[in-house]
Amino acid sequence: MAIDPIDVWASMTTKTWPGRYWMADMDVRHLSLVGELLAADSQSYCSILRDDAGLTAIVDEAVFQQHEMSEISRQAIGPFKMVSTDGELPFDVVGFLQPLLLELNRAGIKAGPQCAAHAGHLFIYERDIARANEIISQFIARAKDHVG
Repeated sequence: MAIDPIDVWASMTTKTWPGRYWMADMDVRHLSLVGELLAADSQSYCSILRDDAGLTAIVDEAVFQQHEMSEISRQAIGPFKMVSTDGELPFDVVGFLQPLLLELNRAGIKAGPQCAAHAGHLFIYERDIARANEIISQFIARAKDHVG
């Protein structure tokens, strides 16, 4: 039986990671270097995506600057804040982030989704984070009303 995403949101909390984050678009030949950098920092959010266009890494600003990632990247985008779900997230829920993404996008906020086994993540431009967190809080409150 399908799990209603709104039911899951009704019991969800979120957290905004401290710090600023940058997205670096790089050639795949930098994969081992990026892997080493990310393995060395276990306190901040990070992600690596590899596809046919190359490698995309989202790292905190300290790692980005310390390792001069702007020099090896084809493009650097940011700064972002990272918002993650911080509650039980069944992996089988279909379309979990979509209703929230629609709300944020309607408000003109770019929210890039990333899915992990135990959490959903959104990268949101730093300039929009206060408004985004307000929208997320209102969305969760409506989800609670829907279920309750």
